[in-house]
Amino acid sequence: MENHKDRINEAFLHNASYATSDGTDGRQMVLNHEVMKDCNLDLRVFEHAILNDCNFDHMDLRETDFYQAKLNDCSFHYAEFKDVDFSKTSIKDTSFDGAMLKEVTFSKASLENSLFQHAILNSVSFENAILKEVDLSGSTWIDVDLQDAFLIDVMVRNIHVTSVLNVDQIRQISLNVGTKENPDIIRGKEAFAYLKKFENE
Repeated sequence: MENHKDRINEAFLHNASYATSDGTDGRQMVLNHEVMKDCNLDLRVFEHAILNDCNFDHMDLRETDFYQAKLNDCSFHYAEFKDVDFSKTSIKDTSFDGAMLKEVTFSKASLENSLFQHAILNSVSFENAILKEVDLSGSTWIDVDLQDAFLIDVMVRNIHVTSVLNVDQIRQISLNVGTKENPDIIRGKEAFAYLKKFENE
C-alpha cells in the first residue's frame, strides 16, 4: 500500500513535468486535506499546484517554490520560511499566524482573507500584490516592500515596524486599524500617513 510520503513524492515528480512542459506532460498537483509535516519541502516545487486545506504548521521551508500555485484554506502556523517564492500565487483563507518569513516574495500575488497575526516579516516583498482583508495584526515588519501594492481593508492593529519600503508607490490603500468585529477603516492620505511614519528614509 502506497504510504503518504511516497504519494506526495510521486505528486511532486508529476507536477515538475507539468510545470516545465507548460501542462503538456506530467500531471498538475492537486492536494486536498494533506498534513505535510513528515515531508521535506526544502527546494520543492509547488509551481501551478492546487492546495486545499493542507497543513504546513511548524514546518521549515527553504527555497520552496509556490509560483502561480493556488492555496485555499491552508495553514502555515509557526512555520519558518527562507527564500520562498509565492509570486503570482492565489492565496485565500490561509493562515500564516506566528510564522517567520525571511526573504520571501509575494510579487504579483493575490491574498484574500488570510492571516499573518504575530508573524515576523523580514525582507518580504508584496510588490504589485493585492492584499484584500488580510490580517497583519501584531505582526513585525523588517524591510517590507509595498511597491505598487494594492492594500484593501488590510488589518494593521498593533503592528511593530522597523522599516517599510515604497509606501509612496502603493497603488490603492485602505487600512483597518480596528478589528474584524469592530472595524475602523482609514483611507487615502490618512492611510498613507499611518504607514509613512514607519517608512525607512
